[in-house]
Amino acid sequence: MALRRALSGLLRRAGETTGAVNALAPLLDLADVPPEVYDDLADALEAAGSAEDGANARSIARLLREPPTDPVDEVSHA
Repeated sequence: MALRRALSGLLRRAGETTGAVNALAPLLDLADVPPEVYDDLADALEAAGSAEDGANARSIARLLREPPTDPVDEVSHA
């Protein structure tokens, strides 16, 4: 919840979502960022009026929760 408030405040102060996302890039580039961070980012982006960026953040969260399977690996193990 605190992260969501911080993200919302950052987005409001940034005035544009691109600037805010660029400011968050070092955090998001860290290994092992939990999917909940991307969910909170999506909520903040959507609240700031950037539905497309919010959808992208939700997609990342979904991929972190359920990584895609590699079809080549599935075939080689068959």
